[in-house]
Amino acid sequence: IDVVKHINEGRTSPLCKLDIYGMIAEKDVEQFQLEQESFPTYIRYMGVARPENSVTIMKPYYLHLFPTRFKTEGLPSSIIDAMCAGVPTLATEWNSANEFIENGINGIICKFDDYNDLKKALEYALENPGKIYKMKKVCLKDANKYSIDSVIAKTIAAMGLTEYENN
Repeated sequence: IDVVKHINEGRTSPLCKLDIYGMIAEKDVEQFQLEQESFPTYIRYMGVARPENSVTIMKPYYLHLFPTRFKTEGLPSSIIDAMCAGVPTLATEWNSANEFIENGINGIICKFDDYNDLKKALEYALENPGKIYKMKKVCLKDANKYSIDSVIAKTIAAMGLTEYENN
């Protein structure tokens, strides 16, 4: 939120907008509601997206932001949803980030819990739409890695089986 505000500071029209999706932890609801009251018009809380609608919701977006502060984050499904929608992810470097995001290829990885690096990475993305467009194409291709057929085939191969019967 602060990075987006900072990037837009002093402009007559915002360079970027931020839509926030997801649950707010119960312990943070009151603080978030107070902060939400002072959101500029280019920052909106959109609520919780239904899982079956997430790819459709993400398709029109330029970039998916995932600035996690949890170093031990697993695989966030929103990253796969973003890939399926053809939307690159800008994420902080949590311990598994490089397993899913190839920096500069299908997304952007910035330093973990580093405000200035996050700002620099977002500015880079905003200043380089041609590179983001190329990443969008790679995301759509990479999404196939996470399709049901691909996952089943990899599981069968890992089990040493040569064929699969659909019972």
